[in-house]
Amino acid sequence: MSTLAPTQNSPPKILKVVIIALIIDIFAFTSILPLLPRTIEFFLSSKEQNPSATLNAFLYLISKLRAIQNFSLTYSYLSINSLLSLLHISPLKNPQFLSIDPLKSDIVLLGGLLGSFYSLLQCLVAPIFGKLSDKYGRRRILLFSMLGNLLSTTIWVFSKNFDLFLISRIIAGLSEANIQISTTVIADVSSPENRAKQMALVGISFSLGFTFGPLIGAYFASLPSHHLFLNNYFNLKLAPFANAALFSLALLSIETLYIYFYLPETLNYQNKSCPKTSTPQSATPLKLSSKFNQLLNTYFMYMFVFSGMEYSLTFLMHDLFNYSNRQQGYFLGSIGLTSALIQGLYVRKTVSKFGEKNLCLQGFAGCIFGMVSVVLLANSKSSFYLPAICLGFSIASAIVTSTMNAIISLLNTNNCSYNNNNNNNTSNNTAITTAPLHRSDSATSLADQIKPHLNTTPKAHIAPPNDSGHRLGSFRSAGQLGRAFGPGFACFLYWTCGPQVCYLVGSLTVLYVFFKFKNINFSLIKSKSL
Repeated sequence: MSTLAPTQNSPPKILKVVIIALIIDIFAFTSILPLLPRTIEFFLSSKEQNPSATLNAFLYLISKLRAIQNFSLTYSYLSINSLLSLLHISPLKNPQFLSIDPLKSDIVLLGGLLGSFYSLLQCLVAPIFGKLSDKYGRRRILLFSMLGNLLSTTIWVFSKNFDLFLISRIIAGLSEANIQISTTVIADVSSPENRAKQMALVGISFSLGFTFGPLIGAYFASLPSHHLFLNNYFNLKLAPFANAALFSLALLSIETLYIYFYLPETLNYQNKSCPKTSTPQSATPLKLSSKFNQLLNTYFMYMFVFSGMEYSLTFLMHDLFNYSNRQQGYFLGSIGLTSALIQGLYVRKTVSKFGEKNLCLQGFAGCIFGMVSVVLLANSKSSFYLPAICLGFSIASAIVTSTMNAIISLLNTNNCSYNNNNNNNTSNNTAITTAPLHRSDSATSLADQIKPHLNTTPKAHIAPPNDSGHRLGSFRSAGQLGRAFGPGFACFLYWTCGPQVCYLVGSLTVLYVFFKFKNINFSLIKSKSL
């Protein structure tokens, strides 16, 4: 592993650079979200004028799925109704799929497949980017990732057909690492007692990006195409809603320059020494590995459900209320703004009081509340439930990922000491004692003590180990694996059985996750809150 000299920049300055760059990056990413349903609708409606072998292959797959769906569900409903007639019970209504517009159903399912494919690519590359950042440094890998983002967005600008659009999404999936590396940088420069609060800044950045990114993207998409000088002077055929793509490209260019000039290297930021210390007998590597695996499995299951339900919200609004691009932007923006307020006014101020575990449980409860509200909305087709949906999904977005990220960022694989570069007095510092965790797929271990929510002893701080990028990358990979299959599953369930059944299944699954996470025994992490 290479050793890079620690920088002399203060943590507050580095945090400021990271958060600003992250907000810009999320602006660029979210500008496409409210446009996705109508972008897919454009490619489907123009497939005769712009034939695409890839799109035809997707549509062929969808047609086969529809045939299987029609046969299986029709047979199931006939069987159930026959049984109900024998019991003198009123038969079930016709299956939901019989009343869904085929074009709308294709948009929903194709959008889900694209979302799943993008996240699957992220799942594959996240651990790789993490290991590379541990070896070559955070800054270099982040700049390399930005080059891929610039290339993918440039192709998106000129994606006049579905094939080019798909290529742009593939490159984007293989190159996006900003959120992951930013989280690792924060772990590099923050002390254990402030780690959870600093991680909440990532959530706030994400929420702000989701608040204003879709709104700005929808605004640029609403502008007529003659505003584009490329179309006027060079007669180039551009993508649908290319104004939003150019806006995203401009943001990514600014972000790349900003990172290049202002972000220092943070690998080995803290001065570390590794004295040999004793490890509690109960904290064996096997037991610690088991606890971490439970966390990974729980997070994967949660992200599988939450990402799918969240992803299909724009399709629900398009289906029920025929939302325009601007209305979709307002809807997503309200969720993002509420989430940012919860992060800043609640999470950062209460995490030391409740601890990560209790906050995560609150996030799961908010997710269930939001999904049940969607069921009521779809059943009544009334906008009365929109505020409840916004609140529920905002609570889940604000709490779950950031608090679990805080736990993962404090996991250590070595018994090292941590000395803050900006504080030579270590008498008030705290120690986190850990046991090595032998794990083939990711270098991870559970901290024996974590502050502020965990009891600590008056020793030197523990530095994040040099493999923190790999560990955080592995954790992000678990979440992206859920995102890879969640949108496709949710959209298929939505497409097959309708939004009521889709979100009811989602709420019941998150309820199971709630109790699964609650029953995880954190006794190896000596904490009052956990």
